Amino acid sequence: MQYTKLFGALALAVWLLAVSTVQAHAPFEGSVPKDGATLSAEEVPEQFELKFGHTLRLTSAVLRRHEGEAVSLETPNRPASEHSLALPELAPGHYVVQWRGIAADGHVMSGSVEFTVAAR
Repeated sequence: MQYTKLFGALALAVWLLAVSTVQAHAPFEGSVPKDGATLSAEEVPEQFELKFGHTLRLTSAVLRRHEGEAVSLETPNRPASEHSLALPELAPGHYVVQWRGIAADGHVMSGSVEFTVAAR
């Protein structure tokens, strides 16, 4: 009987820890432009937007052109669930934005978004 209570208490503690850990992360919810999008020159936004399920302090964001050129994007120094980053003028080509941040629970998160600017 004691083992049953101990096992039940242990299982509950593990479950609570797992639930709190999952809820504390800042899941990536999307971007503008969307991952995989193909845009005309007229559709390229002035700002690149990242959206998360919880607050995240964005620590770096780099825009890379497929040929390897890289530009650091200025990141706001505040936790938020949405971040807008100014984009430079983009020539036709394939781009990747690689981002990295720290969630409220201290976990480091990273990801990337790819999009293409079509030639006229």
